Amino acid sequence: MIGYEIDYKECKENFKDQLDLDGSRVKIHTGTSTEDLKLAKKVIANDEVLKIIHYRNRDKIEYYTIIYTDDIGKIIIDGGLTSGYIGGGTSAFKTLLVHLGIDGNEAENVVQKQNNAFDIAKIEVNFSRKN
Repeated sequence: MIGYEIDYKECKENFKDQLDLDGSRVKIHTGTSTEDLKLAKKVIANDEVLKIIHYRNRDKIEYYTIIYTDDIGKIIIDGGLTSGYIGGGTSAFKTLLVHLGIDGNEAENVVQKQNNAFDIAKIEVNFSRKN
């Protein structure tokens, strides 16, 4: 069984300065949310996801999702998974979260409702194995 903890934070400053985009073995940027989701699921299929950090700046239309795994390390998704509004990118992000074991209603709150008030936000999901 998978356990998880979700943290939502409003960012007061540009998060791009805080992003650690170096050292990634995998970068995903296909241009469509559907393809980014398919590729991300394929890349993590045989790996354990430890953490996801999702950054968004709705005003600048900037979205980054960083997936940390046990084997691959850091996977960066540039733009394909989004949050804070209703659309294809949020559906793709929700689908990934549910695929990783997050309850569907909680995943819905993560991507669309719960943190919708913050234009610039950081969402962190930490996973743990429960026996």
